[in-house]
Amino acid sequence: MGQLVVNGLALGSIYALVALGLLLIFNTVQIVNFAQGQLLMLGAFIGISGAVTHELPIALAWIATIDAFQHWIYTTPGHSREERKEFWVKLRERFGGIENWAGYEKFRESFWQRQLHLYEVPFYYIEYGIAWTGALGLWTRYRKDPKGAIGAYEKALALGGSKSLPELFRAADMPFDFWPRTIQPYARELRETLRAS
Repeated sequence: MGQLVVNGLALGSIYALVALGLLLIFNTVQIVNFAQGQLLMLGAFIGISGAVTHELPIALAWIATIDAFQHWIYTTPGHSREERKEFWVKLRERFGGIENWAGYEKFRESFWQRQLHLYEVPFYYIEYGIAWTGALGLWTRYRKDPKGAIGAYEKALALGGSKSLPELFRAADMPFDFWPRTIQPYARELRETLRAS
């Protein structure tokens, strides 16, 4: 129960910050700004420089794991507890890290329960993956063409909340596509950066 209270306070704090951001902008310019999603992407773009060497590969693997798991959960109604454990363990083997769970297998089987998005905002977690992928695409381009990357990003930002996410990606000269042909160049750049550091 205590954990739920802490989670509620943490989530409520995030909502309060979003509301405060909307209020601050409205009181300053008398316009409601719904472009805060783009600011999230900017934050991800800036944060990717620090996260690229440690956090990014783990985060993307976790996002893929959670997304695949929740799709299975909702498309396989009536599954048993054992089937759920088995599917989760297979996903962790597919996307997982290098952790050694020897002696902690029981915890591994239920490790998915730490991801509150599954309970509070199902299917929202993939948004983080989209933001990370967009940021990684911009970062990859920036490493080769800083001026072009910033210009494309500003072009997308200028559209604000007036366009759909695929249209914003197009405006930034990036594909809104998560197939290997798009992700592999980003992964290659990331791998080279990691090897160099």
